[in-house]
Amino acid sequence: MARIRKDEEYNTKRTEIIQASLKILLEEGYDKFGVNHLLRVMDMSKGAFFHYFKSKNDLLEGVLEFLSQPIIDNMISIMENPNISAIEKFSRLYQDTASIKVAYGEGLEMLSQALYMECNKPVLNNVIDRTIKACQPIYEAVIKEGNIAGVFDVKYVHGTAYHILAMTVRLNQAIAEYMLSDHDDVFKDQLIEKIDTFEFIVQTSLNCPHLKPLYDFTILKKGGIL
Repeated sequence: MARIRKDEEYNTKRTEIIQASLKILLEEGYDKFGVNHLLRVMDMSKGAFFHYFKSKNDLLEGVLEFLSQPIIDNMISIMENPNISAIEKFSRLYQDTASIKVAYGEGLEMLSQALYMECNKPVLNNVIDRTIKACQPIYEAVIKEGNIAGVFDVKYVHGTAYHILAMTVRLNQAIAEYMLSDHDDVFKDQLIEKIDTFEFIVQTSLNCPHLKPLYDFTILKKGGIL
């Protein structure tokens, strides 16, 4: 019982640090997102901080994991919903996620700025690896369901799920890079072409020409992304 209490206290404090860091990041920007500033805000010693996080990058990963968990939880709920078809589930894996991200508002841009800084490349790579590992079984389950229902026709479920996810990650990177750019028209046209091509490749991979668009331009425009 004492061990459980200690674990709960540890997790609670770790979450408090993450939430304080997120507040700094969203309200003051990445320049203020430093361990020393955080320690002053939280009135915490360095020794106490390093009990929960190994470094600033480790903390940033914690913040991103904290933000991504609701998205993963929502994807799981979509996967497990018995009242919607596999086609609808696959579309909602993208559209619901986009809506959640748009809800972050300007915070999404600040997070992207932090994540795509050269010094944070190791963090970005770890986030990508974690994303694929977390989403792979969800995508596989939905594709298998579609196969059983006869709306998908996929021979290699694991490989198809992996490659669709890998393309998704790269496309999301392109969207983030455009969001952080000066929104040049040529860059915008190239991004739209990438999205349209991605949609075609996924439809072909799933052998499902009736698949709804995965990237809703209305949502992207609403979030100021396009």
